[in-house]
Amino acid sequence: MKSKLLIFLGLVLCSQLITAQSYELINPERASFFVDHYNQEVVAIKADTAYQTPDGLMSELHKGFKNVSNCILPIEPTWFGSRCLKKGNSLYTFYNYLDDPIIIDTKDSIGNSWHLYDKPNGAYFLATLDSIEPEIILGAIDTIMYISIQYYYDTGLPVFNLANNISLKIGKSNGFINTFFMKYFPNTIKQCELIGMSNPDIGSVYLTKREIYDFNVGDIFHYTYVNTSAYNELLENTLTIREIIDKQFFNNGDSVVYLFKDSLHSYISPHYTNGDTIVSKTELVTKSYSFKENQKMLPNGASNIDGFGWQCFWRFSDYHEQRRVLIMNDTPFAQYDGDSCWHMLCGPDVTAYYLEGCGLYKRDHNHEGLTIFTDLVYYKKGTFIWGTPISMPLAIDEIKQGTTELNIYPNPVKRQQKLNIRTKHGESYQISIYSLQGQLIYAGVNEGSEIAINTAELSRGVYIVEALSVKQSIRQKIIVE
Repeated sequence: MKSKLLIFLGLVLCSQLITAQSYELINPERASFFVDHYNQEVVAIKADTAYQTPDGLMSELHKGFKNVSNCILPIEPTWFGSRCLKKGNSLYTFYNYLDDPIIIDTKDSIGNSWHLYDKPNGAYFLATLDSIEPEIILGAIDTIMYISIQYYYDTGLPVFNLANNISLKIGKSNGFINTFFMKYFPNTIKQCELIGMSNPDIGSVYLTKREIYDFNVGDIFHYTYVNTSAYNELLENTLTIREIIDKQFFNNGDSVVYLFKDSLHSYISPHYTNGDTIVSKTELVTKSYSFKENQKMLPNGASNIDGFGWQCFWRFSDYHEQRRVLIMNDTPFAQYDGDSCWHMLCGPDVTAYYLEGCGLYKRDHNHEGLTIFTDLVYYKKGTFIWGTPISMPLAIDEIKQGTTELNIYPNPVKRQQKLNIRTKHGESYQISIYSLQGQLIYAGVNEGSEIAINTAELSRGVYIVEALSVKQSIRQKIIVE
């Protein structure tokens, strides 16, 4: 009986402690991520620094990028404004782009009303706490304040305003659940909803290079690359089929090295060469990515970057199994390298899309009269297939033995035997032999005649022979027995 009483008293005490807990809107230890109801743009709230002032606790909110002295610096206020002042236990003041105050009162007294925002002409937005109810947020129960907003003329007459439709929800454990873009309030009304938090990661959080370049062996990607002039003249058109052959992690998982098998078919106009050039080849490409914390594609807790009209954000795509898409619109592609500056990886006039688990998805680039389009038109990841596959005019597996372009014999060749290579019409070619891992085994030049290569140093297996001339690159498999 005594033990049951102690348990009961403990539950009562815990309940009182939970009730006494204040509603914290800004937590400097975490970033909160929200999705915009209108266009599925994902933004974040994060405090970079917090310090005490005579008026209360001031939190400097996460900033967007701005170009200062050729350095991309995160100093531009983003969607939630530049800072937040907390007075006492319940009163929070945010600031729009005019530095006008926006007041949020988290006093948990139903019926409590306050002026959310006062306009210079005397009109005002009144916020009212309508109810407090439990709700499951990000998989856990939370106590939620439901706050309504009503716009009034200076005479006290309630009138319609888009802000009246705002559903403001604040959680005792999670802070803002439903909120609005404060930077341009009340001129622009945009609502958003909490979808994730960091530290620890819960729900949906920011995209990193690790997630964008998370390929798996067997993944296949089809790309088109088109380069046109200012007069809409085709300068270059390249089709690429990329297959992930191998994946290796290094540095305790901080970096990964992929082996790609790229099959390409390119048309290059005479503006780039002495005549039309058509190149068909298959090559093995090694590509590495670093996932160190100081090499995120966006700053920790990043939201949209809107200095000088630049925008950078990510959203969900219904067409790609709800994969996240990082979108950089007419903006520098910034990457922090550990010093005091974010560096521009690609210049203005670029719109780039990066798809979670697929890398570059789309890129449009206008530069000095040229228009360049790179598009991922098809991919296969596991059992999920999207897009329309391209048809390659030539791939290595389609080259028949004894082709007139590249004559290799004997093939298969036994170790210690001479491997003879003869090219078309006695032209001069750079001859290279690669392992399937992309390692260069042999390099030499065929000066218009047949060459013989000693295979004594080759292990048994499959290799790729490449013959490269001014006009084309030819590839063929050989087998060493």
